[in-house]
Amino acid sequence: TAIEESISTLNYAQSANGIMNKPVSSSLISFGVGENGFSNERPKEGSSVESWQEMEMRLQYMQAQVEEAQAALARKHLQQQELQERADKSEADLLESQQKLFNANLEINSLRDAVAEETQKRKESEEELFRTQEELKKTSLILKATQATEVALTTEARALIGTLETLIADRNEMHSLVVAQRDMESQRRKATQRFQQSAI
Repeated sequence: TAIEESISTLNYAQSANGIMNKPVSSSLISFGVGENGFSNERPKEGSSVESWQEMEMRLQYMQAQVEEAQAALARKHLQQQELQERADKSEADLLESQQKLFNANLEINSLRDAVAEETQKRKESEEELFRTQEELKKTSLILKATQATEVALTTEARALIGTLETLIADRNEMHSLVVAQRDMESQRRKATQRFQQSAI
């Protein structure tokens, strides 16, 4: 992976950094395959220039590897910083979400209390409506009974009025007869008195 390659490059650069260069005559420089890439054997004739160039190329390669490792470290640092920023942002988002959830739970509890209160009020209103309907039914029955009683009383009153009118008419008739008889008796008495007076 990229991390393993970076670590390998850094280890290689660290090993290269530990090489100690000792300035010697160019005629004594020889690039070999011994420890640390150098050999104590005396170089062959005509090989010193090539060995020096090869060493320079190797040093350039190592420098390039070090720069690449530094660049990889910089990239890793940027990636780590980006990951940290993402983690911080995620944590902030999590805290914000938790706060929103807490507020939502508070609002839900408040709404539940409001619903429970409204349900209780509705229940009380329904009970009050039921009582009112019962009272209205009773009132309707009372009104019907009252109307029936009024009709019966009206009928009886009319019958009594008719009876009274009949009695009054009979009384008037009897009074007229009595008056007529009284007048006739008075006239008879007067006629008797006149007859008696004329006989004397």
